[in-house]
Amino acid sequence: MLDRAFLRTIGRATAIVSEMAVTVVLGVFLGSFLDDHFSLSPVLLLSFTLGALTVGMVRLVRGVEKLSPSDDDHASKHRN
Repeated sequence: MLDRAFLRTIGRATAIVSEMAVTVVLGVFLGSFLDDHFSLSPVLLLSFTLGALTVGMVRLVRGVEKLSPSDDDHASKHRN
């Protein structure tokens, strides 16, 4: 049977990647909607897409940092 810690890690990783995808898709749709509303095509679409990509990447990196063990934790486990 699979280890609970492994399944928890896979679940968190899936959530992180899904969050990035949803953020980018929402940025695209919001930018497209506002472009149509204000007749500024493609200014807002590009702006919101790039903004969503930036936010998604920052959250992805922070999430991966939380998932991966720090160097201090890794070193202390091997000292004992």
